[in-house]
Amino acid sequence: MRKRVLLLLILGFSLVSTSAQMVTFYQDCNYRGYSVTLSPGYYNSRQHGMRVRDLSSLSIPEGVVVNLFSEDNFNGHFISLTRSSSCLINERFNDMMVSLQILATGYGFNTQEAPVVVYNRCNYQGRPELLGEGNHSLTTLGLITAQSIRVAPGYAVIFRKERRNGGSTFVTNEEFRENNTCLAPLWGSTVKSAFVYRLSNMSSGYWDHSNQNLNHFNDGAVVFSDINFGGRGQALSPGAYRSYQLYYVGERNISSIRIAPGYRAIAFEGENFTGANIEIRNGVANLHQSYWGNRIGSIVIERMNGGIIINPTQPPPPPPPTVVTIPPNTPMDKVTVFSQSYFRGGSYSFAPGSYRGNQLYVVGERNISSLVVQHGYTATVFTGPDFDGQSRVISTSINDLISDGQGWNKRISSMIIQRIGQPLGPNPPSRPQPDASAILVTAYTDVNFMGAAQVFGPGRYMSHQLSGVGARTISSIKVPPGYRVTVYEGPNLNGDFRILTYTIDNFVTEGQGRWNDRISSMVVERLQ
Repeated sequence: MRKRVLLLLILGFSLVSTSAQMVTFYQDCNYRGYSVTLSPGYYNSRQHGMRVRDLSSLSIPEGVVVNLFSEDNFNGHFISLTRSSSCLINERFNDMMVSLQILATGYGFNTQEAPVVVYNRCNYQGRPELLGEGNHSLTTLGLITAQSIRVAPGYAVIFRKERRNGGSTFVTNEEFRENNTCLAPLWGSTVKSAFVYRLSNMSSGYWDHSNQNLNHFNDGAVVFSDINFGGRGQALSPGAYRSYQLYYVGERNISSIRIAPGYRAIAFEGENFTGANIEIRNGVANLHQSYWGNRIGSIVIERMNGGIIINPTQPPPPPPPTVVTIPPNTPMDKVTVFSQSYFRGGSYSFAPGSYRGNQLYVVGERNISSLVVQHGYTATVFTGPDFDGQSRVISTSINDLISDGQGWNKRISSMIIQRIGQPLGPNPPSRPQPDASAILVTAYTDVNFMGAAQVFGPGRYMSHQLSGVGARTISSIKVPPGYRVTVYEGPNLNGDFRILTYTIDNFVTEGQGRWNDRISSMVVERLQ
C-alpha cells in the first residue's frame, strides 16, 4: 500500500511539473478566441495547431521562454517573451507568428535530446540543429548561419573547418566543451564535419610496464617518450588531447606510439588540433625517422568504424617567397591602402602624418586588406580609432593581410605614416590618456561621437537604463578592442538585434542605416 501511495505521489508530481511548463496561445487579444496549449518544444507552422499569423495573446508560466518567429522553421523576425502578453500589439508582433519555440529550464540542454545543439541565432534562439554522439559529415550539417552552441555537461565537440586560398586548403579544428552564446558572423561557413564525444572517454593513465602487457592493450593507444616504446608512457582512450593533457609522457615529447587493433590516431603539430597532421593506424617504434619525433602538440584517438572527421595531411612544404607586385602609378612618397587584397578595390594614398579613424577616407576604418609602403617609409597601424588598442609597424608592402597571418585584415582603425629618419612633424599625435570612454563602450546621441554620451561597462541594459542617451536616440558608438556589444530594437533585449565588435561613427552612413536611432537595449561583454 505504501509503495502504491508513493507511486501515485511521484506520478502526480510529474504531471504537475509538466503542466507548470505549458503555454497557452490565443487567437485574439485578452486571451479570447480559440486557443492551443503546448508543452516545451520546437513547433513549425504545421505542428503548433494555430492558424498561420493568427496569434494575438499568450499565457506563459514562470520559468518558461517563448520565441515567436515571423517565418516558418524559426526564421524571419522574432521576439522572445518570458511573461504573458494580453495583446501582441504591444510587442508589435500581432498576427505575425508562423513558427515558435517553447524553452523550459534545461530544455534543449540534456543528453536525451542531444549532447550538442547548434542554433542559427545568438542566445540559443532560432532553428536548432541536434548533434548526437559520434561523427557528422558535411551532408548532415547546415551550419553556415550557426550563431550559438549548447554543450551538455560531460561532452565536447570538435568542428573541422576548411578554408581554400588559391590552390591550397587550410584545415583547422575548433573544440567546444561549454556553451557559447554568440559566435562570429558566418562562423560555420567553413565547417565540414563535427565529432561529438564524451569527456569520460578521455580518461588516461600512466603506463606501468611492470604489471601491464602491451600485447594485451586493446582500447585506444599508448604514447611513449622514448623510441621503441620505452621511457615514460601514457594510455589514451578514445578522445581528444591537447598538449597539456599529455602530462605523463610530457608536452611535445612523444617518440613512439602503439595503436590497438581497430583504432587510429590523428596527430597534430599544433597544441589545439591545428597545423600539419598525420593519420597513424599502426604502431610506430621511432617517430624521429620521420617529421614527427617530439613534434606532436595534440592528438585525437578514434575507433576506426567511427568515420573520418580529420583529413590527414603530410607536413606542408615551406611556402615560396612572396612576390609583391606594386600596381603602376602608385605614389612613391605616400602609403596607399586598399579595401581588397592584392591592391584592388577602393584605395587612398596618405602622405606622412597621423590619421584617425574618421580620416581614413575612401577605404574607411576597419576596411583595409592590402597596402603599399614604399621604400623608406613606415606605417604604424592601430586597432583603435585614436591611435589606441593593438599596434604594428609595417615597413614593407603587403598584398594580402589575410594570408599575412598576423590578424590585421579589416582591423586597421588609425595609423601614423612616417619617412624613415625624419620626425613626424612639430605636433606628433600623443596617445590619449586612458579614461572611461577609452576603455569602455560609449554611446552618443549624434553622429561622429557628438551630443549626449553614456559610458557602459559589461552588463545588460534595458531601455530605462539608457538614461544618459535615451532609448532610440543612439547615432554613433565606440566599441574598444576586446568588447562585444549586442544591440536590440526592443526595450528588454528583444526584437531584432545586431552584434558590434568595432566602433561606428555614423549609423546613418555605415551601410546598415536602419539602426540609427533604433537601439533600445543592449548587452555589453568583455571578450578577454
